[in-house]
Amino acid sequence: MTKTQRRVYEVHPSPEPELTYRRLVSENGVQPTDMAKRDADQRRKERDWLARRQREGLNAREARLRKEAEEDRKEQAVVDELTSIYDVRMSGRDTVDGRAAIVFALEPRPGYSPRTPQGRIIKQFRGRAWVDEQDYELVRFKTEVLETVGVRFSFIVRLLKGSRGHIERRKVDGDTWLPTYSHFTGSGRVLFVVRIDLDQVSEFSSYKKKGSGE
Repeated sequence: MTKTQRRVYEVHPSPEPELTYRRLVSENGVQPTDMAKRDADQRRKERDWLARRQREGLNAREARLRKEAEEDRKEQAVVDELTSIYDVRMSGRDTVDGRAAIVFALEPRPGYSPRTPQGRIIKQFRGRAWVDEQDYELVRFKTEVLETVGVRFSFIVRLLKGSRGHIERRKVDGDTWLPTYSHFTGSGRVLFVVRIDLDQVSEFSSYKKKGSGE
């Protein structure tokens, strides 16, 4: 069975991840009939979030900040461990959109046992990275699953060996590096039972600066 869908979103990012709004514009070429309701739900969500923050007492605020600091610490621990997980080697040079890039190969070190749960997952991937030679920004990244690995999304998915990912980033308006393309192909098992085969492409375009009036 093959199911193909094309969805177009208008994304309104927020410094608060929970308030980022992915506004569905069309699905398979058809505009959704409940767009007004979705917009109203988002505005209500933003009002409720602001009201909670305004009611937040000192103890609750301190607890929230401690939780955020702990999450930041865990993320940084994973970043710090990357150079131990991977043997990173320059493998050549390339040109991407007319810009010079350095290509790096990332291979898991066979004798290293990761300390973090995320590191144990990351070690099951190999990758190649293209880094802009002038701005030192990631412009392309390709990865491959070396061994079947469990990954948590909204549910548990076991990505099967051979699954691949590909992302692209570009300098937009000569100013900011932003994602422009991603492609995932592979197989997995949901809840260890149902097998799924995916070929998912995401394209990002028409970026606008907030407050530009456009």
